[in-house]
Amino acid sequence: MKDSLGRRPAGQALFRCLGPLFLATAMLAAPVHAHPVAEPATAPSHSGGHSHGHHHVPPEHRLSPSDFEGAPEDLVLWGELAKTGVTRKAGRYDVAFLPPVLALEGRTITLIGFMAPVHPGEREKQFLLSDTRFLCDTCQSAPAPQSIVEVNAKEGQPVHERPIMVRGKLELVRDSPHGLIYRLHDATVIQR
Repeated sequence: MKDSLGRRPAGQALFRCLGPLFLATAMLAAPVHAHPVAEPATAPSHSGGHSHGHHHVPPEHRLSPSDFEGAPEDLVLWGELAKTGVTRKAGRYDVAFLPPVLALEGRTITLIGFMAPVHPGEREKQFLLSDTRFLCDTCQSAPAPQSIVEVNAKEGQPVHERPIMVRGKLELVRDSPHGLIYRLHDATVIQR
């Protein structure tokens, strides 16, 4: 299924890119847990480890305290979005949002994270945002569903290698067959 511009929905692209991770999760039939988040007060040391326990990713592949400098009051930390349980049963993702996450639904929020294009191009109106880079070069592991947000921007954005700050209206997705559970609408990239 494609949109009016001939693009596949982000959920399909996400599944195509991250399918092996979700398949492994489904085979284990266990909850998918979010990565611990590098937040200003609890950021990991620059010892070479990253948020899902491997020790081969350089510090520039994860968020650091300096990425949060000058953050607005409506900033939501990835640890807040991690307060969600995700399990896969019979080919579907079951999502249980805790009250702090439910309180964010429909609100305009700001997130800081790494951009991953969904459709190849120089400027992206639709992309994924996460608390870490999407794939490690060595282990090919990907962020958990709680650590991924589909962003639908008002205007096309250049692809960024460094973390970006994005503001938009948060939607909690309850019925995605691909494990996508968060979406930002009418988003803008905040210049710093």
